[in-house]
Amino acid sequence: MKTIQTNNHTLKLLSGDIHQMKESENHNFSMAILLESGLPTKTSDLDAFMSSMYALIDKPEEMYKKLYNLHLGLTYNIKNISPRTTAFLSLIKEVDGEPLDVNDSQKLESLRKELDEDDFKYGVIYETTENVKKKFLMNYEETSPTS
Repeated sequence: MKTIQTNNHTLKLLSGDIHQMKESENHNFSMAILLESGLPTKTSDLDAFMSSMYALIDKPEEMYKKLYNLHLGLTYNIKNISPRTTAFLSLIKEVDGEPLDVNDSQKLESLRKELDEDDFKYGVIYETTENVKKKFLMNYEETSPTS
């Protein structure tokens, strides 16, 4: 567990050992990180993404998955939420000594807003999630059936 002190809160977070994570925590973290890595960030990226859809015309399931991910990404963008911040929030186990249910979207949204108002820096979010992501990848490589 890692402790982070903000101006108004004490957060206890998972530090990256996947064996300490519930399945839902692992899923929420992984989904947000994967979503962020596949999102177009420029118009040219979006154009290339849309062009790639034509190659999938005979693969409707794969096309659906890609379009669904684009939909999720656009939803995050419209709501002005970073997928990485969502990943960070999924790591939080306690706020000020009280357990946090990462499946309670209202509590997570409230905490996200509080952290933003608390002047919580994105650098902490980025560094924390990158460290956990690296541990995930190392663990995956060690346990992968192809390794």
